[in-house]
Amino acid sequence: MTHLLIVDDEPHFRNTLIRALKSQGHRATAIEDCDALTSTLVVHRPDVVLLDLTFDSGASGLEACQRLRTWSSVPVIIVSASDDEPTKVKALDSGADDYLAKPFGIDELMARVRAVQRRLAAQANAETPLIRVNDLTIDLDRRLISLRGEALHLTRKEYKLLRTLALSLGRLVTYEKIMEEVWGIDAEVERASVRTLVKQVRHKLGEDLSNPTYVITEAGMGYRLNMTGTPA
Repeated sequence: MTHLLIVDDEPHFRNTLIRALKSQGHRATAIEDCDALTSTLVVHRPDVVLLDLTFDSGASGLEACQRLRTWSSVPVIIVSASDDEPTKVKALDSGADDYLAKPFGIDELMARVRAVQRRLAAQANAETPLIRVNDLTIDLDRRLISLRGEALHLTRKEYKLLRTLALSLGRLVTYEKIMEEVWGIDAEVERASVRTLVKQVRHKLGEDLSNPTYVITEAGMGYRLNMTGTPA
């Protein structure tokens, strides 16, 4: 089952697509304005986003996609009435993974969704298990994290936190994603527990808590690994 987020301000299109997706056993969430895209992603964590290009509010799907790509790698398929080549090129250059012109059939849409997911899975499997950031080395294959050549003695949760941040390669990891990866999807965890865990990890990394080098706070949203290796 795939969870798709539909971002489109045409009620008939949204409702028709939701019914079609659910009839094939998929989950569907819909919003009518791309200004709510970030908050909806954080809360619902969809597998794929279906994003229109133009909205009656004046919002731009292209700009929303560009903003999204600064912190998330969730697959984005543009679904638009525009079918001209320049528009498609702009959409793909803005970070979209695919482009589908309206109207389209549900079978073609799901084929595109599966293709995007396969590409991302292949990319993830090809990523190196060794990530280096300045003096910090994260060896995902050996489950070993070292600082200036010395192995760090981390608890299981501390390792999972750094592993989750490392796999995101500098992109934002939300509180909710950290809770799921570190504690488990069914665990009841407060954000305060995440902040405490981050503080423990920063202490073992020898961080200046007022100006950290590696684990960077994104206020109100989560954390990211600073891939530059210099204080943020």
